[in-house]
Amino acid sequence: YSGSRFGMYDAIKMHLTNGDPTKALSFQEKVGAGLFSGAFGAAIANPCDVSMVRMQADGKLPLEKRRNYKNVFDAFARISSEEGIGTMWRGTSATVMRGMLVTVGQVSCYDACKEFYINIVGMSSNAVTTHFAGALSAAFAASLLSNPVDVAKTRMMNMAVNAETGLFPYSGPVDCILKTSRAEGLTALYKGFAATFSRQCPFVIVTWITVEQLKKVLSNY
Repeated sequence: YSGSRFGMYDAIKMHLTNGDPTKALSFQEKVGAGLFSGAFGAAIANPCDVSMVRMQADGKLPLEKRRNYKNVFDAFARISSEEGIGTMWRGTSATVMRGMLVTVGQVSCYDACKEFYINIVGMSSNAVTTHFAGALSAAFAASLLSNPVDVAKTRMMNMAVNAETGLFPYSGPVDCILKTSRAEGLTALYKGFAATFSRQCPFVIVTWITVEQLKKVLSNY
């Protein structure tokens, strides 16, 4: 998932700059590249996401409603055979929306924030402190953008057909976000924000510092 997003973003960036590392993208171009890269990675990874969410939620269900998947491969096989292969892409709209927003936060905002710290604040372009500051800012942006869609995605992947109406409770991520905010208030969309931010921080910081150091080493070859 992350590899495909980061790889696609770099490919788009190289295409837009004609391979010139000194040429910077505009903020709009960064956002556009992030949106496309996030959608691409999320669409590919959705079956893994469905399996992960269901397996994590299983322990909270009553015993008679638990799916008891043995592992992710068992989840793939049972979901496909019992509910149809299309179920593996249930909630894709929410996953893609989340992937787009997270990638804009993690990747596009990192690029923009790093340029801000270098050009406006005056930090060194090669300093680890610059990369750390850019990554921390990107982690916060990614958490802020993605948390409402995270809530919608989790609810949609775990939703079941209403026995009385024969319908799912939500028709899509936007419908889920609207119904949740109306029923529980806007703060419900940011349930788990602290956990989201604490999860994003180490991932984004370690990823970008590692990437920047690898770029520095590989630039000599």
